[in-house]
Amino acid sequence: MIYFHAYSTGADGRQSVAIAVVEDAGHAARFEAQGYTRCTQAAFRAAWQLRDACALAQLRTAASAAPRRLSSELAAHQVGINRALY
Repeated sequence: MIYFHAYSTGADGRQSVAIAVVEDAGHAARFEAQGYTRCTQAAFRAAWQLRDACALAQLRTAASAAPRRLSSELAAHQVGINRALY
């Protein structure tokens, strides 16, 4: 098994992590051409944990924003109803 990781930073400043495992050298060359770096199994596990932590943080951010977004949408809807009634 050949282990890979790739780190990148998006336009918004967030770091993203990609991981891959391949069995043969032909596939390994393709991943290296895409910017992945060969790594040890321990480094692969660390990248995997970081990737999962980043994904969890994004889910938490989205979940905390959802009630605020719904609240503002409800308020806008109530304003629309009030305007229609008067």
